[in-house]
Amino acid sequence: MYIIAHDLKAPFATIKALLSLHKIKDDKKINFSTEEMVGMIDDVTIKSQHLIQKLLNTENFNQASYDLNLENTDITQIIDEIIGRLKNEATNKNITLHFKPDGTVDYRVTTDTIYVRQIFENLINNAIKFSPVGKQVTVTVEVHGIHLRTIIKDEGPGIKEEEKGMLFKKFTKLSN
Repeated sequence: MYIIAHDLKAPFATIKALLSLHKIKDDKKINFSTEEMVGMIDDVTIKSQHLIQKLLNTENFNQASYDLNLENTDITQIIDEIIGRLKNEATNKNITLHFKPDGTVDYRVTTDTIYVRQIFENLINNAIKFSPVGKQVTVTVEVHGIHLRTIIKDEGPGIKEEEKGMLFKKFTKLSN
């Protein structure tokens, strides 16, 4: 349940941030129109509903099999969307986000778009959340033969040495 709650926090935080921006739109220079904000809220809501449906379709949460919907997806488009939604959080911490994929390379992969979006959203959101004020978060996508590698690099404190052995274990929560 902790993992489910964690994965649903990001979309709801995005909706809340967009609604807050709309409230202060007249006081500050906001780069989004009301229509764009409503569109983003609609998009996040639809993606959240898909995530919830996927979770409900999984009969046993401890079961390793998932109902994957594989499709040809441009990873850079997903990352661009996520960075666009998290830009305000980064700006509030004076964190610079860097992502400039090589426009001549095809970054399409066959994947479940909902799950991969959830993974990137968590990683980029955590990179912003755990980076000190005034630092940088860099996202890089590289092609190595038939493989695609994505690197999300932040300037946060890193993982404590004594917690490294707990990485990637189910239901484990590490310190900040």
